[in-house]
Amino acid sequence: MLFYITVRISVKTLFTLCLLLYSISTQPAIAITPTHLGLEKDCPTGGQECALEYFKNLTKGLCVEEIITVDPKYWQESRKAYPLPAYKQAVNMPKEIPLDQIRFMQDSASGDFSDDKHDIIEIAQKIRDGQKKVTDLPPIEVWLDDHGNIWTTNHRRLITMLISGVVQKAPVIFVDQAVVQQNAYEFTTTNEGSKIIVKLTDQLGMVVGHTNRCAKAMGKLGKD
Repeated sequence: MLFYITVRISVKTLFTLCLLLYSISTQPAIAITPTHLGLEKDCPTGGQECALEYFKNLTKGLCVEEIITVDPKYWQESRKAYPLPAYKQAVNMPKEIPLDQIRFMQDSASGDFSDDKHDIIEIAQKIRDGQKKVTDLPPIEVWLDDHGNIWTTNHRRLITMLISGVVQKAPVIFVDQAVVQQNAYEFTTTNEGSKIIVKLTDQLGMVVGHTNRCAKAMGKLGKD
């Protein structure tokens, strides 16, 4: 009887441990980027006001419209994807396109690149300061609609170049219709692709739009 109880407890404990390990393994990886590390250092207690000031200071000298507070539910909600504009085959299109002609499909984007080691702000600062070139990044994938509008499927790359304030044109690759259809779920923009909100924390976002005002003020527009 004692042996039976011991075995039952052992099996139950083992099952619980397996569930715990599975849950840990399926959790998303925590991004360890320079921006996140800086936030942890400057705001160790995680205060909202401290984080807001941190990002305002961090983005000084970048072409960011504003840092805003966001309801955490905003990032979790599944936004409605609108019907895609009709696709048009791109023929004899240039290999470089002015940034202000490229539209966002999404209404929001992550501030971290997929490797969780680099982030938009970090790379934009390096481009601005001449530590990286636009050609160090892969070309931006874009597509053409039947009204002549150009849309991107690489939002973080476009955002990075835009907020650097020193890039006028970007190398692009026009993708075929199959790639566009694969990304149809991303078509959530509500402003015709002119602005996007970048997630900084659960409660903070960075608004980025198609404007060259700050780039012109910095006297750097056109250095690509």
